[in-house]
Amino acid sequence: MLGIVVPAFNIPDDVIERFVMYLEKTNGKHPHFLLIQRECPIENCLSSVRNVGIAKLYNCCDKVVCIDVDMLLQPGILEWAESVINRGSMVLLRCRDIDKFDGVLRWNNWSKLPVRGSGVGGFVGGTMEDWIISGGWNENLVGWGHEDWDFWNRTMKCGIQRVDDDMMTIVHVKHNRRGVWDASRDGTSYKRWSAMEFPFLDNFLWKRIVDIHGLPSRIPKIIHQIWIGDKLMPVEWMSSWWKMNPGWEYRVWTWKDILDFGLVNENLFKAARDVKTRVEIAKYEILWRFGGVFVEADVECISPLDTKLLNLPFWTGYDNGMFSGFVIGAEKGSCVMRECVSRIRNTRRNKLEYGLFCDVLRLFYVPEFYSGNCAVRFDSYGRHYRGTKNGLYKSNPYS
Repeated sequence: MLGIVVPAFNIPDDVIERFVMYLEKTNGKHPHFLLIQRECPIENCLSSVRNVGIAKLYNCCDKVVCIDVDMLLQPGILEWAESVINRGSMVLLRCRDIDKFDGVLRWNNWSKLPVRGSGVGGFVGGTMEDWIISGGWNENLVGWGHEDWDFWNRTMKCGIQRVDDDMMTIVHVKHNRRGVWDASRDGTSYKRWSAMEFPFLDNFLWKRIVDIHGLPSRIPKIIHQIWIGDKLMPVEWMSSWWKMNPGWEYRVWTWKDILDFGLVNENLFKAARDVKTRVEIAKYEILWRFGGVFVEADVECISPLDTKLLNLPFWTGYDNGMFSGFVIGAEKGSCVMRECVSRIRNTRRNKLEYGLFCDVLRLFYVPEFYSGNCAVRFDSYGRHYRGTKNGLYKSNPYS
């Protein structure tokens, strides 16, 4: 089912009624579920209104289009948008501006108006999965403006396919609220970050979904491990994780499994010269797309994982006083994992194992990075044998 979210906090009833009436006139025959979202959890934060609306549809709609209440939609645009989404792309449309609307639809005239060079937040659609892995709308931004380009930049960095078709017409009826607020909630100017989005730890949309639907935890109870290559699988170490953590879903990812779900960095994965590099490329995207706890194959579980760890959006283990990616816990759509995935293509191979991960942690945790706020002392849960470094993996006589 296609869900439509219309953010409408502090909007006069007559404007909402106009949107609903003309939506029915132009696209009423296409099946959809309409949600008018009036609640604004954060003062003057349009992003929070949008996220709450999308989150409410989590259990009933597999595709969601977020449309501003001051838009008029070309006939057939919902059917077109759903067909694009079904083909695996997000839809982000720019609008055409009119000064006022007298109640007469003039699509032939409006389609000839210039497309606005800015503003791609008025009509955005995608699968619920893509909304989640994108992180939703940035709730560090308040008012109108910037949050749409922030979202656009983030989907581009994620590698999410997008369609922006200027042949489809959406018309924006101008209002005097635009540009009232254009800074982050803590007063930091957006321009400071240039084309890059505000770094934020929380996946705002996933957090809303967890809260609204009462999900048991931020991080799902899934343990991921990867085994590829021609060595014998270290069954004793790997099996310790499902034995010590009953009630958790346990998944071992093989070469075929990884390729079947479609990596953003699939070409780099295939071209990598060694198993270790391939594991680094795959593990960040597995956690980004599915969430859970990733554990490297050379780590033995010595005590059950504490479920309190599942209430964090992200954590990583450390031993010998160093942060390491040998064990990582992350919520679905993790912003930290998304940043790792987007940076892989520009990272030298010798920096993939440690340098990339630490660079991303510094981005999200400065100045808290070295205070241990994102780190878990992991030697009470697992024992890391460093199988590759110490030559502990045995050759497979049948390979």
